[in-house]
Order: sequence, then structure tokens, then C-alpha cells
Amino acid sequence: TILFPFFLLVPVMVFYLALLVTHTTVEESRDGGWLYPKAPEGSCLDHWRQFDYRNVNVWALQETSGYMFMMVGIVLVDFLLKLAGLEDVIQQDIDFDHEFRVTGLVNGAMSVMVLPPGYGSLKFMLLNYSVVGNADSRIPGMVAASMNFILFLAGFPLINYLPRFFLAGLFIYAALAFVVENMIDSYHLLTKKEFSVVWILVALHFVLPLYVEIGVGVVL
Repeated sequence: TILFPFFLLVPVMVFYLALLVTHTTVEESRDGGWLYPKAPEGSCLDHWRQFDYRNVNVWALQETSGYMFMMVGIVLVDFLLKLAGLEDVIQQDIDFDHEFRVTGLVNGAMSVMVLPPGYGSLKFMLLNYSVVGNADSRIPGMVAASMNFILFLAGFPLINYLPRFFLAGLFIYAALAFVVENMIDSYHLLTKKEFSVVWILVALHFVLPLYVEIGVGVVL
């Protein structure tokens, strides 16, 4: 896990080294499909200046309210399980109430600034833990926040220079751990009936709406 940053940086370095050796410019590689279409640069306040509440379709909230209420419950349970898993791995007591309060306050502040919500991910919390070697250091969070804040103020679209395979790899990394943990490793932690239910629900996800799938899961 501690080598994860190197797996992020090395492919990008190899990519740009290949461009240098082949005398290929960044724009030529973009035209060849190796990079995403160029995102415009601008001030960090541009998206707020252009935002107009009159363009918000408030009726869409009514149409999606059922899913929103379900997702709130799902996210709460998911975050609780992630904290429990983290507590089990690092063998250290975690104040669940404090974590929920902090997460709620942060998401409340982000919603006011029209930013997407979020909560702790087990694999990234473990990544931070493995890098610094303890659960008390705030260095990983401070470094991540500082880098994001600097890029935000600069208005520099870093995505313009990240190869497509780099972002695809991030998505695979984010999803693969979840799939392996819940659909393969859980075989040794669940009964055969529970393990079968997990696979059934995953299969039903492709053919049934979410609320029906949740109902089937409750019944099973």
C-alpha cells in the first residue's frame, strides 16, 4: 500500500518520457486520444460567478427524493462499517460520534459552497495509516488539502496533463478493492447463504431499480 503513490507517478513519468523520446508534443498526444479534451483555465471563482439558482430544476429533487432518502441511510451504514473496519485493522478505538459529527460539519460547509459531499474511504484511510505509521498524524490530510487548495486558487486544470489510462487506473483501483472485499474475500467471513445473497443482489442490480433491490435484500 505504501508503494501506491509510486504506481501513480511512474506511469505518468513513463508516458511523458515516451513523448520526449518520440518527439511528440502534448497537443499531438491529445489529438491522438491519449489525453482528455483540453479543459478551460480560469479563476477559482468562475464557477460561482456563473452559477444561477434560477437555472436549478427544483422539481428534480421531488423526482429523486426517494433515492436520496435511501442513499442517506445506505451512506450512513457504509460509513459506520468503514469506521468499524478501520478500528479492527489498526487495533485502536475510534470515537464514532466524533467522526460522524466532523463529517457532517464538513459536508454542511461544502453544501453551502455548492461542492460535492463525501466521507472517509477505508482503503484511503488505511493508505494514510500505512504512510505515516500511526492513526494520529494529520500530515496526509494537510498535504492533500494543501495541494487541492493550491490547484483551486491557481485555476490550473491538472486533468489536461493526466493521461486517460491514469484516471482509468484510479477508477479501477477505487472499485476493485470494493469488489474483491465484498464478493470474494467475504466468502470466508459470511455463511454460504449470506454469500449467495451478496451475489444475487449484485446480479439484480443490472435488471432492477435500486429500491426493488433493497427490498429483495431485506427479504432475503
